[in-house]
Amino acid sequence: MTTAPNHDTLTDVGAAPQPPAWCEPGAEPDWSLIPAEHGGGLVGIWERKLDGGDVWISCEDKLVDGRVLRSAPRIFGTEEPRDGWTAEEARGLARQLVAAADILDATQRVSL
Repeated sequence: MTTAPNHDTLTDVGAAPQPPAWCEPGAEPDWSLIPAEHGGGLVGIWERKLDGGDVWISCEDKLVDGRVLRSAPRIFGTEEPRDGWTAEEARGLARQLVAAADILDATQRVSL
């Protein structure tokens, strides 16, 4: 019989990776197991969604040989609608993209 771990059976092995500076306070990564055919391993995805939800900043923490390696942050956006954007929608998307770039510029220098 296997029992689920609880706080009485867990051992503190140290601090978890700190969130990137551009994350919201209290952010936690979403951990996923990547299949071997895609490189394998455990990956933690950090994301910060911008107001409107069409643009987000993301990076990955990957466990490699007992170390945590973090990718550079990148800005992502939703796919273009089949019928394109209206002028108002395009301006909203542009505002979110500029806001994401400003957040990254304020915390670090990255190439976009």
